[in-house]
Formats: sequence, structure tokens, C-alpha cells
Amino acid sequence: VVDSVSGRGISRAAVTFETFAGVVSATADATGGFALKDLREGSVTLVEVSAPGYQPFRPEWGRAPLVLS
Repeated sequence: VVDSVSGRGISRAAVTFETFAGVVSATADATGGFALKDLREGSVTLVEVSAPGYQPFRPEWGRAPLVLS
């Protein structure tokens, strides 16, 4: 997770995805990196990104611009 202006990672950013197994969340480390563990094949849809000092990103449910397979 990176700041769109500075390009720097956003520490403690919370990311939430809708998966085939339900909702999965992760918290970014100091570099903005995170890992989704224990997922198997299927689609993963970004539903929210939030961090202290930033406006949250919450696309309308089912209309996220990021879907991973």
C-alpha cells in the first residue's frame, strides 16, 4: 500500500478483501507490504483500504477496480 503522492509505503494500512472463503484482512508492515495467507485458488476482490491520517478507500460493494485471480 503506497501513498499516491509520495510513493512511500503506508505503515499500518488495513486492507480487506472479499474471497471465496469470506472476508480476509491484513495489516501492512512499515514498507506498506502485506500478505494474504492460507488462500487457495479463486478470485480476491479489494473492498477496503484504510490507514491513520488517510481517507479510506471503499468502492461500492461488487464494483472494486481490483480483482485478483
